[in-house]
Amino acid sequence: MKVSPPSLRRLSKVLCVSVAFLGCFEKLPESTLGERIIKARFYYGYTKREFSALLGISERTLYEWEHDRKIPPPTPLNDLSKYLAVLMKE
Repeated sequence: MKVSPPSLRRLSKVLCVSVAFLGCFEKLPESTLGERIIKARFYYGYTKREFSALLGISERTLYEWEHDRKIPPPTPLNDLSKYLAVLMKE
């Protein structure tokens, strides 16, 4: 059964646990920047639409970053770094 990121967020609040705990995302790959972006987005329980809005970019741009087709420029990369930091805490 698949659960949407917003449902995971709601469930994590009710159970007082992290989205990462519920999602078991620790085994997702993170060898490329794109994989790290996807993993961080999942850890926070954001959809592509929500995450791209937080970063002030289009969903298409996020797709390009997540699939390693484009590299984020410095300003969005700085914004991304606070989300990617969660991967360092594993």
